[in-house]
Amino acid sequence: WPEVEGWQLNALSTSVFTAKLLGSWIWGSLSDHLGRRLTFLLANLFLLVTGCLSAAAPSYFWLVAARALVGLAIGGIIVPFDNLADA
Repeated sequence: WPEVEGWQLNALSTSVFTAKLLGSWIWGSLSDHLGRRLTFLLANLFLLVTGCLSAAAPSYFWLVAARALVGLAIGGIIVPFDNLADA
C-alpha cells in the first residue's frame, strides 16, 4: 500500500510483538492444562489460519488485526522449547 506512512508500519510490527507477548502467556497456561504437544499443534494450526487471513486482508486495518492474531499464534510456537532446555 503506497499510502501507508511510517507510523502505520510501526503499528503493524508493534501489534505483532505485543500480541506475541500476550500469546506466550495464554499458550503457556494452555500447555499446563492440555500438554505441550497438543498446544504446539493448535498454535501451528492457528498460525496457518491467521496467516492466510492476513494474506487476504482487504484493508490496512484488517491487516493489522490479522497480524496481531498471527502474533498470538507465534506466542504458542515457543511452547515446546522447554523440552529442549530440560534435555
